[in-house]
Amino acid sequence: MTTSLVSAIITTKNRCKLLERAISGVKNQLYKNIEIIIVDDASNDNTEDLCRKMSDITYLRISEDESNGGNYARNIGIKACHGEFVAFCDDDDFWFENKISEQIKIMHSKPNCGMVYCGMELEIINESTNEIKKVVEYPKYFMKGDLSKKIFCDYTSMTSTMFFRKNKLVEIGLFNENIMFWQEYELSMRIAQVSHIYFVKEPLILYRINSNDKFKLGNNYEKWLKTVQDIKQMYINNYKSLNCYEFLKYRYLFDNQSIRRLEFNNVINISMKLKIEYYLLYALLLPEKILNKILN
Repeated sequence: MTTSLVSAIITTKNRCKLLERAISGVKNQLYKNIEIIIVDDASNDNTEDLCRKMSDITYLRISEDESNGGNYARNIGIKACHGEFVAFCDDDDFWFENKISEQIKIMHSKPNCGMVYCGMELEIINESTNEIKKVVEYPKYFMKGDLSKKIFCDYTSMTSTMFFRKNKLVEIGLFNENIMFWQEYELSMRIAQVSHIYFVKEPLILYRINSNDKFKLGNNYEKWLKTVQDIKQMYINNYKSLNCYEFLKYRYLFDNQSIRRLEFNNVINISMKLKIEYYLLYALLLPEKILNKILN
């Protein structure tokens, strides 16, 4: 019996040692029919030397003049890949061995499914001391099915957890190269309009957060805030169609992400108004959160 080809796209920039770990996670998958595509975004370390030594990967290098961010690099990989399915891995993340085998089962059993995401473990590291502060499972609950409206007031997961039908990615126009943050959220919005979304609750990846990492642009609160406003303008009609309760859920999502990013950037004087709104919304939405946890 033939098995579907899966394209694993790893985007990287100047993280050769971590890239080697990411590649090993893909190579050690229980599901074996995988092509590995490395998209190198103008690295100036030993990344190219590492990749050139591997005959079983496709190495694509973006020049410094051509470099245009992570979404551009991901799209380069999608355009070059041959798989029926596509999965992504950031260079500092790691796939557990059953990631692809679990996600492709759902794709084969759900013809209307365009995306499968999964649980993950968070690895929070202080690179200067190599201290691992905590490892937790995330998210706490999952959404599935027709999310064409619900997606606008809730969040799925990170790019490295996601597994796609390639034809659905092509149908929606790939990643949006004009936004710097929340690319997985914006992409999920579009995928949800053309297909259903499902999940594997089990953590299938290790998501690395380095508190000293200068490359984690998502930590830049002001730029993230601008992206949120840009996304809202792109989908203004969808947001206007939300009922009162759904809009409160969107506000909770925004407040939650805002506080997390401010805390990560060591901002002490977080707006009292933001905190009060967040905790009021948390209390209001708590019954639904408890119900979702029970059902999942």
